[in-house]
Amino acid sequence: RPIRIFNYNLHNGFDPDGRLTIEEMAQAIEAENPDVVLLQEVARGWLIYGSLDMLEWLSQRLGMAYVYAPTTGPLWGNAILSRLPIENVEQHTLPPRDLLLRRGFVTAQVDTGGDRPLNVIDTHLHNPDDGSDVRVHQVETLLDYVQDLSGVVLAGDLNAEPDSPEMKMLEAAGLRDAVAEAGVLPDFTFPSRGASKRIDYIWLSPDLTPSEVAIPTVRCV
Repeated sequence: RPIRIFNYNLHNGFDPDGRLTIEEMAQAIEAENPDVVLLQEVARGWLIYGSLDMLEWLSQRLGMAYVYAPTTGPLWGNAILSRLPIENVEQHTLPPRDLLLRRGFVTAQVDTGGDRPLNVIDTHLHNPDDGSDVRVHQVETLLDYVQDLSGVVLAGDLNAEPDSPEMKMLEAAGLRDAVAEAGVLPDFTFPSRGASKRIDYIWLSPDLTPSEVAIPTVRCV
């Protein structure tokens, strides 16, 4: 059966007005009924964010298991929620190691009940507008990891627009941009209010075919 994948940068649980909107975020996820959710900017108890462990809260609220990979200290990073069994979880760092906000990616094999698992990869790349050179090196690391894998779902906040060198690298490596292949327009994902560009993606290996793709309107980030 088709597997529903949902990618979501939680922005630490707050909307642009500074309101904690974690329940609204849970409702946004529920509305799409995903099997697997890839999350970025997951805060797990930072005092500045109200000491809330967002991941544990969402896991219990949604009834989904999770895996987590911290990137900047132990309390902030990327996570995967899943209704399906998860195996072979790995955590990796992305270059360079001297960034104020360290970057990385978490991988997991999701048992879909078929002949082979999905290799799910969740990441959040360097964010300054002038950081393309850094993101190129980060994408090189990701491509080194996925080059011998099949059934790949690589998703996250990649902080780069579709015509950027780093996104062209993913395309040249044979990965398929699910949104572009589905012809979803407009395809903007950022900012959450008055979106004017796309920096969030779900990339698929050539052996996977998207059957339905959408960019939901979410008012709580």
